[in-house]
Amino acid sequence: MSEDTVFALSSPVGGAIAIVRITGSGAYAALGRVFRCKNAPEHRVMNYGHVIDPESGETIDSAMACFLKAPATYTGEDMAEIYIHGSRVIAKRTLSVLSRFLRPAEGGEFTKRAFMNGKLDLSQAEAVMDVISSVTEQGARMAEEQLEGSIGNGIKDIEDRLIDILSGVEAALDYPVLNPVENAQAALMGTGATALDENFYAATRYEAPAEGFNLTHLYFVGTVGDLENVDIEASVILGNDVTATEKTIGHGKIHVDVEEPQANGSYQGVPRMLKFDNPIYINPADTFYVVLKYPAGFKSSALMASKDGDMETNRYMAHLKSLGGWVDIEALYDNVQNTGAFGVAAV
Repeated sequence: MSEDTVFALSSPVGGAIAIVRITGSGAYAALGRVFRCKNAPEHRVMNYGHVIDPESGETIDSAMACFLKAPATYTGEDMAEIYIHGSRVIAKRTLSVLSRFLRPAEGGEFTKRAFMNGKLDLSQAEAVMDVISSVTEQGARMAEEQLEGSIGNGIKDIEDRLIDILSGVEAALDYPVLNPVENAQAALMGTGATALDENFYAATRYEAPAEGFNLTHLYFVGTVGDLENVDIEASVILGNDVTATEKTIGHGKIHVDVEEPQANGSYQGVPRMLKFDNPIYINPADTFYVVLKYPAGFKSSALMASKDGDMETNRYMAHLKSLGGWVDIEALYDNVQNTGAFGVAAV
């Protein structure tokens, strides 16, 4: 926020009314020096009074004025506006009085201050002049849309997506030890035609690096099939027991509006980035489970694993009542177990 206070005539002279605007931390004091009214000006209250020369006490014009308190103003600073008659002589005298103790604003300075104080983004600041100088209805409409943030909002969406992608890249670079897949791979995919009448849980056990770390995001591939407007939830359970929910130390969720199927109509899952509610500090060498909860109602699931050697016991877990609760995926794999709601297949 700028330290000095400036003023400018913000409307053409020669009409019925001319508007003088003041912005800066000294706006209220400046208004009090040149404007006299019955009561002290209050925030967003229009006051009737007179513009005066504070040195001679001479009345320059009868006028209306209001005070606008930061940050709910155009510039984000304290502002004052004085509405005088549009006479060139009155406007000139009013500006002359103000120039004795305030600095005249440079061209575009009010908008510059709005940008510097976060009231406008760069595209909106540029649109102000486009609105003022537009000569056609279409040009004015396009400039107004830009002023409302149409370009800035699009840029913000792109920025958010890039931040999500960067978070995943940084996590992969900083914590490669968290990848539990050394001699086996597993992925959950939605297939089949029978909708599950319960939530499905998939869990993977990890071991923190020797220096410990903060867990903030989870990058995974997951599907909700043909469900709409549902949440995939994640929780972090400390230790080697996936059933010890009392040791849950973190939670997060991601909302899925709709998932587009593959060309053949199946749902193979898409990469997703989930942000935990709060950063979770994992102590050095601690073991923990990340548990994903998929909503009831999606089509019957197949846990498809490719295997090269033995998986670590209880490294990959799945939970369905039809399987008796939590089960070790390797045990299912080795037993070549199949059920109507859950199947395992070698790839």
